[in-house]
Amino acid sequence: MDKNLETFDSKLGDMFPGCKDIIAEIKDFEVIKSFLYKLIDGDTGLNLTFSTGEISRKPHQLLQDNGHLMVLDREAKVVHRFRPPLKMLVTRFPEHPRHSFVRIGYTGAEPCDARKVKLPAGGQGGELIISVKNKTADGGFVLYPLGSLLYDPRIQKQVWDLAGSGRESQLFAEIVVVEDEGSDNSKKGVKLVPYTSEDASLWEKWQKNIDTSIFETTIGPRNFTAGKRQGEEYHLYMIEYAGKKVGAAWVEQILPRISSAELGILIGEPQFWGLGIGTQAMQAMMEIAKSKLGLKFLWISVREANTRALTCYKKCGFVIKKKMPVINKSDGSYQIWVTMERML
Repeated sequence: MDKNLETFDSKLGDMFPGCKDIIAEIKDFEVIKSFLYKLIDGDTGLNLTFSTGEISRKPHQLLQDNGHLMVLDREAKVVHRFRPPLKMLVTRFPEHPRHSFVRIGYTGAEPCDARKVKLPAGGQGGELIISVKNKTADGGFVLYPLGSLLYDPRIQKQVWDLAGSGRESQLFAEIVVVEDEGSDNSKKGVKLVPYTSEDASLWEKWQKNIDTSIFETTIGPRNFTAGKRQGEEYHLYMIEYAGKKVGAAWVEQILPRISSAELGILIGEPQFWGLGIGTQAMQAMMEIAKSKLGLKFLWISVREANTRALTCYKKCGFVIKKKMPVINKSDGSYQIWVTMERML
């Protein structure tokens, strides 16, 4: 387990000794303040996302100021200032620590004349000039460790909603569904079933919920539309896990003469990321490609920044054959695309 996930999980466990899965709401100001002091210690790699969309990449310390609380981010040289009363939602899932988080709801801060404050520079000596971001409206933020599901940039909009809505957010409800299944493995297991036009609503949901511009250019095979049936251009299957359709796998650009094709995969339900479903689905799709379609060679293209996908593909026997920069003509930026291959 990632060190930051492990430390975060341990601190949540210390708050509720003897408990395993935890979903708790706390309104006592002193309890919340004490817990935040322990959690934001500068040693654990944390992210803090506000309902306004602002993100603190490395919150270091909790401070007090005239009845207000301030979260200090030394690297960004900023403090986020807000006011009690506070409400804290603590979720801890030791079986899936990537799902754990703390959500804080706060009251808008009173007006503050200070735009900047001076703080000790820690071990560096001297002082730091810190900007003050005064949260004048009621809102909330989510605190989670590096390596968390919430750290994935493709679901940033859902994290903003979680920060603002807490228990009422869709992401919270979806995470709880996964955890409620517990360790009953008799219901679990990955299988592939052919795509039908009845699955169109799922694709529409995934297109809205996942920011595919981060790692992918499209969802699904080329020339695919949600209402379209299977064609000669591709073979598409839905991924079922614990009786729920959570994604899809496919082969496309099939070249019968050399028995090769491009492989594609998508886990469309973010709450199921990181559970090993992608690896199992890839293996099942490769078996279909070999035994049913008579293919002998597969390749896959992925952005180098998508480290989770790269890890999955390597587990399935794919090796990197080439890397190529792809330039965005609108702004001159570029991303590295990786081509991976394997024999069946």
